[in-house]
Amino acid sequence: MKTAGLAATAAIAGALVAGGVQAQSVQLEDRQAVIRFQGMTVLVDPSLDAAPLPPVDLVLLPSCGAAQQAWLARQTLDRAVAVLAGGPCATELRGMGVRHVHVLRLWETFELHKGTAGLRLTAMPGIAQDSVVDAPGAMLDFSEKGDKSYRIYVGGEATPEEIGALPQRFPGADLAIVRRAGTPVLGVPQLARNGEHVLRTVASLPDDGYRFTPLARSSRPSLQTR
Repeated sequence: MKTAGLAATAAIAGALVAGGVQAQSVQLEDRQAVIRFQGMTVLVDPSLDAAPLPPVDLVLLPSCGAAQQAWLARQTLDRAVAVLAGGPCATELRGMGVRHVHVLRLWETFELHKGTAGLRLTAMPGIAQDSVVDAPGAMLDFSEKGDKSYRIYVGGEATPEEIGALPQRFPGADLAIVRRAGTPVLGVPQLARNGEHVLRTVASLPDDGYRFTPLARSSRPSLQTR
């Protein structure tokens, strides 16, 4: 990811997590990412090698490779757990007997509420320019009571060049979860000293994590890509 020339005064609404479960965080556990927000848990691209998780509320599959399909085939998910995937992936999962699969169609939304936490997911183009259908992306807007929220873009596998262009393509994200050579990476958009928007890597190793804080804001940038 492009990081040269970052402004030292750039504001980051979060911090690196050395380990352990955080109330509002993204944790890298083996080759999967786990988002926790006010009692809500979202699992991104589950891994066969990961330790068993407590119950999850949503499974998001931007990649949907053989490992993710094998993981789902082994699970007995609660009926309340939604599985979101692109069209081709959803067809394969249904053929495997996975229930409650929702197809991510471009710009459609999916909402989830649990206690005081809310999530509005919008299906977006994938981070790779040619991945709109097969490997879609998603923008996750987490909110709590009041006007505080936090926006996370989730994409699939991408090249370093595509990852570096993410702040320009999806300017509204506070954090990004993408995969580089099969490994999940967390990045925070920042403004460099030269005025260019870049993505700063904040977590990329197994058991790394990132704690975030919902931001108070009166308006949100458009979700339209560039």
